[in-house]
Amino acid sequence: MTERHASIQEFLADHGNLARVPTHLGTATLRLGKDLVRGTAGFILPAGGQALVVLNPLKPLRRQDFGRDLVLEGVGTEGEFRITCEEVFVRRPAESLGLALISPVNRPTAIRYGSARAAKTASAMLNNFDYEDGDVVPLAGGGFTRLATPLACRAGGRAAVFHHRGDRPSLLPLVEGNPALDLTRRRSLPNVGGRYH
Repeated sequence: MTERHASIQEFLADHGNLARVPTHLGTATLRLGKDLVRGTAGFILPAGGQALVVLNPLKPLRRQDFGRDLVLEGVGTEGEFRITCEEVFVRRPAESLGLALISPVNRPTAIRYGSARAAKTASAMLNNFDYEDGDVVPLAGGGFTRLATPLACRAGGRAAVFHHRGDRPSLLPLVEGNPALDLTRRRSLPNVGGRYH
């Protein structure tokens, strides 16, 4: 870790414990007016609030303004990454810190890990959705069941399979027995996944 990364990591440490993703450190470029700005940077997604990039620019920034085409690349705990955002707002560094704060605006921020490739599988947990009866599944001794079985469907022209979380039997009594947790009426316990070729 370089001295520049150390100061960025120190700055982000206050938010890191509760962050929604780990801190990503690397090198960044962005356009600020006609200038191409370069430097070391850190990305964080705090528990409360929007994404934040802290930039230690190679050359001092003299103004704050809207910027564009932010790219932050590096190697983190998940391997190589590339963070991009089309539009950002850059706040001029405080004299004592020398670190500029960059906030993505009007456009999403994307994080890509590894090299670009087509997705083969996907999995997601859905909130506010549950089901009790899935597809018919034959039983070993004859007959069939639909209780808590996977539920296959087509979504966007692709096959998707809903299935209950493995810990659903232990979660249901907790949710049903607690009025504060039963707001969703058990509607946030399945996962969904599919294969994409």
